[in-house]
Amino acid sequence: GVDLFINKKINNLSIWGSYSYQDINYEFRTLQSKSFTNNYNLNHSFNLGVAYTVKNFKMATGFKWHTGKPTTNPVFGNEIINDVINYEPANASNLPDYFRWDFSLTHNFKIKETINIQTGLSLWNISDKRNAINKYYRFTDVNFPEEVIQNSLEFVPNLVFKVTF
Repeated sequence: GVDLFINKKINNLSIWGSYSYQDINYEFRTLQSKSFTNNYNLNHSFNLGVAYTVKNFKMATGFKWHTGKPTTNPVFGNEIINDVINYEPANASNLPDYFRWDFSLTHNFKIKETINIQTGLSLWNISDKRNAINKYYRFTDVNFPEEVIQNSLEFVPNLVFKVTF
């Protein structure tokens, strides 16, 4: 794989970005499919963030994008053989691409010389994108594989109140 990271600070502005490429495969000599993609292989991953600080306020935004995780689907048109799900080769397919955009705003101040307060608001997944992070299959009442998709959190607002003494 390859990882690239860039970070630049100009006065109160900080910008960073990263890109990763990976191609990780399992190899098992005793299995029918001797080589297949690692369960957590993300061929391409890109992150970008920007933060700006003025006085005791800090604003930051960033996004994360990566190709979908590998997954194994039933063979289309031949999903069941002998009451068992008939799968394609291991990790031969991928989930849809993942995308998330976040924003945060924090404010720091002192009450006394030894007591610091931080308040803030963060908004996760501003675009409210429904990101599939896992998929599996189970039988339904009609003996047909039902696809079950597990998604990441959709839009989530958060508040923070932190006291340090």
